[in-house]
Amino acid sequence: MDISFEHINAFYLLGIIPVLSIIGLVFFKNKKRKFRKIGNEQIVRKMIPGYSPSRQILKFILLLFAITLIIFGAANPRISSSIEDVERRGTDMLLALDVSKSMLADDVVPARLELAKAYLRQLLEVSENDRIGLIVFAGRPYMQMPLSTDHSAAFMYLRYAGPDMVPAQGTVVSEVLSMASQAFLYTERTYKTLILVTDGEAHDPAATEYAGILAENGVMVITVGVGTPAGTEVIDPLTGMPKRDNAGNVVISQLNESLLQQIAETTQGKYIYLNDIDKAVEATREQLEKIEKTNLVDKNYMSYKNYFQWFIVAAVLVLLIELIFPERKFEK
Repeated sequence: MDISFEHINAFYLLGIIPVLSIIGLVFFKNKKRKFRKIGNEQIVRKMIPGYSPSRQILKFILLLFAITLIIFGAANPRISSSIEDVERRGTDMLLALDVSKSMLADDVVPARLELAKAYLRQLLEVSENDRIGLIVFAGRPYMQMPLSTDHSAAFMYLRYAGPDMVPAQGTVVSEVLSMASQAFLYTERTYKTLILVTDGEAHDPAATEYAGILAENGVMVITVGVGTPAGTEVIDPLTGMPKRDNAGNVVISQLNESLLQQIAETTQGKYIYLNDIDKAVEATREQLEKIEKTNLVDKNYMSYKNYFQWFIVAAVLVLLIELIFPERKFEK
């Protein structure tokens, strides 16, 4: 039996408990000081029948306890109840995301990279039965996440994907295709696809050659173009000025559709222009449906029993007690 918390970040909220405790301490001390200024404490107590500082303090402690229980409920304590293998039917889908600085161009809204990440997140949401891997690339590709059924990890990696992850800048598509070729297992010649999301800015003659290798091994490539063929200036985030080449000319970053179309055609895949996320995801899923699916197994899938509701119920009961508990003691 393993006890854990699903949302461990909720415990940061416990920081408000000592803050509220200090505020309460200051409040009760000031109140006591004011009573002393009025006169003799025994006389003041007789003037205010039933006055009980200890009851007020107890009510405040009950309030703090209820807040603590709510925070623990938000963290969702859970106990592992069983370990089992879960079988699903899907495909191996490797996502390759261009994080080069040209992807910061804003010729599309909100910007190329943000649009690409939004597309991939939505695609993940409707691909729950697929095994997912993630490559980020610019001047070099990096295997961020090998093929896995852990979609939550894929969402996390996508969230933080950006140019800072890849020191070498540029767009080398051929190296991405080469890495993808090594990432897939070729025991079967079906159910494998690479989704390449990029502006394809660099001219890479070796890309179609590597696409041919993928095609020979049964990998279909879906290319997703981000940006516009007309292009736009790329603003350097450090200086806020347009980037310039060695000759001092302003760099115009353009979508290279022809390269992406060639790669898709070579692997009997599809080229998709990303300007509408919903339509792009729908077109991607339609193309993926053409791939033969296989049985994928989540090994050692952990099943949990949640207990957050008990903490919330306890918090409500404590709040009710605090509400009906009188501040004054009953006089005989």
